Amino acid sequence: MKWIGIGAGLALAWASAATAQDAASLAAKFGALESVQQISLSPKGDQAAYIVPNAGVGVTLFVADLTTGSNKAILAARHKEDALNWCHWASETRLLCLISTVVDQAGTLIGATRYVTLNSDGSGQAFLDIGTRENSQGFVQYAGRVLDWDLADKPGHVLMTRVFVPESKLGSNISNNRQGLGVEDFELATQKRTTVEQPKANALAYLSDGRGTVRMMETSGRTEEGYTSGSSKWFFRRKGSRSWESLSDLNGNKDFTPLAVDPDKDVAYGFDDKDGHAALYSVALDGSGTRTVILSRVDVDIDDTAEIGRNRRVVGASYATERRTTEFFDPQLKALGAALGKALPGQPTISFVDSSQDESKLLLFASSDVNPGVFYRFDKATKHLEEILPVRPGLNGVAMGSMTAVKIPAGDGTMIPGYLTLPPGGTGRNLPAIVMPHGGPGARDEW
Repeated sequence: MKWIGIGAGLALAWASAATAQDAASLAAKFGALESVQQISLSPKGDQAAYIVPNAGVGVTLFVADLTTGSNKAILAARHKEDALNWCHWASETRLLCLISTVVDQAGTLIGATRYVTLNSDGSGQAFLDIGTRENSQGFVQYAGRVLDWDLADKPGHVLMTRVFVPESKLGSNISNNRQGLGVEDFELATQKRTTVEQPKANALAYLSDGRGTVRMMETSGRTEEGYTSGSSKWFFRRKGSRSWESLSDLNGNKDFTPLAVDPDKDVAYGFDDKDGHAALYSVALDGSGTRTVILSRVDVDIDDTAEIGRNRRVVGASYATERRTTEFFDPQLKALGAALGKALPGQPTISFVDSSQDESKLLLFASSDVNPGVFYRFDKATKHLEEILPVRPGLNGVAMGSMTAVKIPAGDGTMIPGYLTLPPGGTGRNLPAIVMPHGGPGARDEW
């Protein structure tokens, strides 16, 4: 009996150790970083560039040939002070990546962003010249913003903003007093730049039409003493014009915040208030300033747009109730998203991430409460859907707990919305609970 007792004790110890090991392994899988942190599709739609976390510190950029299935690491950020934020295709053979880093400015370490450009095979790496020189009378902390990826008849060119700082040389009359935010046509391979919009000291932002033409500009307000007031105004150009006109002073558009320009409809899309909630509007850029409500709700804000393609064409907008819902304005994408959501296992939510230049090939992401998410490429011509990469391969085959929207009564009777996730196969009774409140008040968790 004593021998049996020792055996039973050993069996229990082994079972306990195995359970702890399984739990630790499962925790490691759920705690791992997503294997794909950002992904983009090449102009022809046959290559994908994607960023993955390293085993230690930093990330690595890979390029995959979706025709042959081969992939290659071409760029790595291996220091804790460097972060590779994103990489996009400027042409079929060249990429542009944004890096967050730390620079020494007069003995003080400060955060900054810089661009690096390289060929799709990893060759030809170079930091983008942001225009500061030895004689520059200022420091550029943040690199410009890309406005357009495809300029007509100019492969490998991007349209981007640039912060100009004055230049002067001691003992010389040669100086350059241009300062403020402007726009340049930048050829990545040669780093040749052509000024498209002269810098303005009070310019805050520009918007293009997705086809290489700057149509909108935001400027800061000024007090009588010449200081920045904190308010801003938006200006626009009519088609074919180089003259700026105030959009903020037209037809009640004072608080309208434009996000994108549709060159075919000749409108700007953006957000403004409607009955206490943010709504998506279009505002005509023909000089009338005519406002049209595109999407609104009486209960929640419309808080995001759905965009597709290299010119960021606005195809819908989204809002969050119990689940985030995207309303597509593009009938083809609306039908495609609904069909794919029904066809894929678990009926996941479909979002369109990127596309080829002609939008014939789409990069999409499918995920749900029980599916961490998978990237797919869809070919419109052949109707072929192929899996590219899962974001959490370690969880493949792991049973996931489903998530349900609930309302919980507070002590004063107020119904508090929330979500309940139960273990797979759990009954929901007499289980330990982890309560995860979020910040607020202008925030919410989502399904």
